[in-house]
Amino acid sequence: RMNRRVLHWSGLWALVVALCLTCVGCGSQQRPSVALAEPVKRELNAQSVELQLRNCETDTELRRPLASEAEIQKQISIAKEATAVASGELAEIPPEVRARLEAEVERAYREAYERAKASVEQTELTVPAWRIRTYKIHWEEQEFSSTVSFLMNGKAYTASYTYKLSVPREAGFHEISCTA
Repeated sequence: RMNRRVLHWSGLWALVVALCLTCVGCGSQQRPSVALAEPVKRELNAQSVELQLRNCETDTELRRPLASEAEIQKQISIAKEATAVASGELAEIPPEVRARLEAEVERAYREAYERAKASVEQTELTVPAWRIRTYKIHWEEQEFSSTVSFLMNGKAYTASYTYKLSVPREAGFHEISCTA
């Protein structure tokens, strides 16, 4: 019995040690650090659209979420060059490092994206029975600009980034009857 317990516990300790060593090895990669920014918001009036919804064949109100008619668009851009923290020298950011930085910026703003998505999903477009409504849809741009810090070739660097969300918003409607 004693030998079984010792073997059991030594096996668990070996697993714990292996996990610790794995984590230490992962730490050398060091995750990029994204400095978060408050959004600058502006209306994108040039992208306004009109959306016609017809409800001419039923006696019930038509309900459709805005998300089924218009999608949030996101765009991430990372500077092509980074600045070394210690020396101030510029270095080109290789494509694979830029891809990693883009993924980290996207992860950092996941909550902002989810809030915008929930807002669009909760906006309902309705049309009474035997009516046609033409909704005006505007896009609001939310632009977050700051820096991301990371290690590259053993040196600490910073680079600027921009994360943009274009969020559709219902901006009124006009209505006519189906017989008009």
